[in-house]
Amino acid sequence: SVGLPSEDIDKFADTAAAARWIIDNYAIDTGRLYWAGQSAGSMAIWQILSRYPEIGTGFLASNGGISPQYDYSAEGLTQETIDATWDVLKVFAQNHIGLYIQFGEHDGSTNYHAAKYFYDVVSDYYRAEGLSEREIDRLVKFRVTPSEAYTVASGLTDHNVVRLMNWYPYNIIDMMDTVLAW
Repeated sequence: SVGLPSEDIDKFADTAAAARWIIDNYAIDTGRLYWAGQSAGSMAIWQILSRYPEIGTGFLASNGGISPQYDYSAEGLTQETIDATWDVLKVFAQNHIGLYIQFGEHDGSTNYHAAKYFYDVVSDYYRAEGLSEREIDRLVKFRVTPSEAYTVASGLTDHNVVRLMNWYPYNIIDMMDTVLAW
């Protein structure tokens, strides 16, 4: 019967295999393999690229952390969170994968309610892998979109996908300028 894939299928490995097939069968510039994701899609891409870094040179993340169970606020950061984050970011740093991370000013996601703190965590991991301040500045970009920039209807939060359209023109220019510099 046709239906949803079995739960025992490794969705990250399947996604990586699909990406490899596209790379192998189409004229793809392997020096410019950019991934983008929002919310849970962003969390999935963190995991995919940390396991298969050869299929990505840059990642544009929106409103999604490395894992839904981790709280990156100063109060919520535990040793388990630090270790799991290091496992992912170490691969990104070692492979010089560019990060463009965007989120709303008041995003309800616990992963990004402390943007400055998370930026410091990411920068520290890249620094620990021997990247210079100049390399980190080039590869790691955090953008916070003010709430008033995307208030399109009452009841929407910073995390709602609908709000993406309101800030899209400004952010896409910034994203493309950043990605082209990678």
